[in-house]
Amino acid sequence: MVDSAGRIDAVAVVDILLLTCLIYQIWCMIEGTRGRQLTQGVFVLILVYLVSRPLPVLHYVLGTAMQPAVIALVILFQPELRSALEQIGRIRPGRSRPGQAVLEALFDAIEHSSVNHIGALIAIEGTTGLSDIAATGTILDAQLTPELLSSVFFPNSALHDGGVILRGDRVLAAGCYFPPTTNPDVPRTLGMRHRAALGMSEHADAVVIVVSEETGGISLAVSGQLSRNLRMPELRERFRQLFSTEWTLNLAQLWRRRT
Repeated sequence: MVDSAGRIDAVAVVDILLLTCLIYQIWCMIEGTRGRQLTQGVFVLILVYLVSRPLPVLHYVLGTAMQPAVIALVILFQPELRSALEQIGRIRPGRSRPGQAVLEALFDAIEHSSVNHIGALIAIEGTTGLSDIAATGTILDAQLTPELLSSVFFPNSALHDGGVILRGDRVLAAGCYFPPTTNPDVPRTLGMRHRAALGMSEHADAVVIVVSEETGGISLAVSGQLSRNLRMPELRERFRQLFSTEWTLNLAQLWRRRT
């Protein structure tokens, strides 16, 4: 980093800073997942390998074992690697704001479900396409209206147990299976709808709304974080922030998701 004249190499400094930021971001991505424990185990093995040079047999065994271990790590970290690559691919301008008429129709349906204690699970598609999730339910491709959403989630209806996917001003599909969260730190008391909402927000950059059937409480899941018991004014404000037309990198959301 310092040349013969005592000057600091600016390129080396930038190189180290970028590497530090990359390591920190990877650590944030695996925070709260089983990947953290696996990473700690890998660091321990590498440390033992490095300090075992005076012990030739142990050093040889560890060195030989590390070659197939690389393939094993790729398999073990598959969910975390997929999530990381998806989130890197989302580094782009912030979500486009839905039209006001669409938002009002959505808010009317949510408020109706909350007041009447009707369970609901709604995902608003972001930059990550949800066609694969939509295929697990019934494709509707219908205009979004409060009446349509209320009828979908009406108790004992054929589609009320699954989730709804919104794409723009359309109800893309209903009765969909949302992948539940894989975060081991999620409380066991959390219901299946809330777990599905968290899982969907981990799977994609969708904004997911949950209405509790038991309490009528409204929750919002974004980037693997769940905000519970929101009032309608709070929900509207969160939407205003989430669907800002300003250029906001999703990397900033990753930076804040564990703080």
